[in-house]
Amino acid sequence: GGGIGGAGVVARWSGYTSSKAAVVQLTESLAREVADEGIQVNAIAPGAVVTEMTAAVVAAGPEIAGKVLYEQTLKQRQSGGEPPDLAAKLVVWLASEASDVLTGKMLSAKWDKLEGLDIAATNKSSRYTLRRIDGEFFDEVRKG
Repeated sequence: GGGIGGAGVVARWSGYTSSKAAVVQLTESLAREVADEGIQVNAIAPGAVVTEMTAAVVAAGPEIAGKVLYEQTLKQRQSGGEPPDLAAKLVVWLASEASDVLTGKMLSAKWDKLEGLDIAATNKSSRYTLRRIDGEFFDEVRKG
């Protein structure tokens, strides 16, 4: 969800956001551990889907949830949020032959364009990992 990435994190959600980052790192590590078995492991970021958690944030109000998160969540709920079928389509794609051997990646249901993806190159890249920073990649930034 909105726990990692985006323009920035909000106050009062350190436990939530750090757990999301931990899941992505677990995904990458586990993918390497089971690669010899031919098992793919990927994480899905479904986007800002309206859930019971967003209802709880609105019910808590800005004093408890924090003004920024409260306002973002209120706007999300009023707009309807991201459609859950985006994540479902991503799951279907990952279960298909189209994803081939893609593994150890975090994929955004909303933002990532996966048609025609060079999976072999992507598996060797920092793309779709937490090491991606503003379009640059730790392992791929040219020095000098």
